[in-house]
Formats: sequence, C-alpha cells, structure tokens
Amino acid sequence: MAASLLKAKNMLGSYEAIGRVCGVSGKAVMKWVRKARLPRTDYTGETQYAELIEKATVSAVTIDDLRPSHLLCAHGDEHSSTPNDPTISEASLYSQGHAE
Repeated sequence: MAASLLKAKNMLGSYEAIGRVCGVSGKAVMKWVRKARLPRTDYTGETQYAELIEKATVSAVTIDDLRPSHLLCAHGDEHSSTPNDPTISEASLYSQGHAE
C-alpha cells in the first residue's frame, strides 16, 4: 500500500497534491504512508480516498492497490469479503491494524 501511495506521489507531484485530491493535508497522507494503510474510515465507507486517488491517477493506482479487498479476521483466517460486510466486526478491523 505504501508503494502505491509513492507511485501516486510520483504521478501527482507530492503528498500535498494527494492531500488536495482527498481534501486532507499532505501531513495526513504521510501518516498513511508511515502506517502503510488508509484510515479506518476508508475501509468502512465513511471516506472514499482510494477512489479519489484512483481517479486522479487515471487508474494507474487502483482502489485494490490502496485498499485490498480482503482482510484477515481477528482469528487470523483470510476473509474474502470487504470491510462493509456485516460479518466482519469493527473489532476485527482494529485487531488487524486498520484503525486510525
């Protein structure tokens, strides 16, 4: 995921440019890079940063690059559903490091 943000940075010019696309600061984007994930809100559908970045990079960086479509459940089993799936608890998102 961090490599995808780096690719977007190279295409758009800076982390500040990614931030402008997403309506956040460049510092917030650098935090995503450091944590190697988008904020929890992007996984729960509250924000759409991955979609905005995909559009800004003309699909050179995709939603799947930025926000993988699968997560590991709290028990370590691979789960093929998206975080919007009601079978994935918010606790499992936190336990796998997808929280802000």
